[in-house]
Amino acid sequence: MDRTQAKEKITKLLRLANDKGATSSERDTALEMANKLASKYGFKIQKGTPYSGYAKNPTTLNKNTYNFDLNCFNKKFVNFLFAGLGIKNWFWIGKKTVSFDDYRNFNVVAFQKFYKKFVSVYYKLKKISCLTESEYFDIFCYYFQKGSFGMNPGNIEYNQAAELGALFRNTKFF
Repeated sequence: MDRTQAKEKITKLLRLANDKGATSSERDTALEMANKLASKYGFKIQKGTPYSGYAKNPTTLNKNTYNFDLNCFNKKFVNFLFAGLGIKNWFWIGKKTVSFDDYRNFNVVAFQKFYKKFVSVYYKLKKISCLTESEYFDIFCYYFQKGSFGMNPGNIEYNQAAELGALFRNTKFF
């Protein structure tokens, strides 16, 4: 990992650390990892307000609209993955179209491919689980995030969720 990749990873971790929708342990883990990376690569993390210059110039925003297969659209899946990418203000139009504004150049095809894989792995593992949907979603997301942070899942049963998280980390969505 070079300094540019480290900076991007630190930014993503800090977004998660400040996400009010994340659990306190997720926020604490994200902040701890961001501090470790910052220390390793010589960055300094300062408290302050986020840069809002992008909102002042709407011409720099790119609107990205893409379609999901109707059979695999799941709002909580999209919300979870978008939160990991720092996309907060998204909505859907009709039954297939998801829309959001972002200043970055979003790779729609890569996200669609990843989303289909996410849904496939999620339901494949769900079939062998004895948990309720809510319990399973929380556990699956926990191991997914461990993998996205490069951590060993420590649980062979959810190894595929962690591998999927690592793939999420390494996929170039922007």
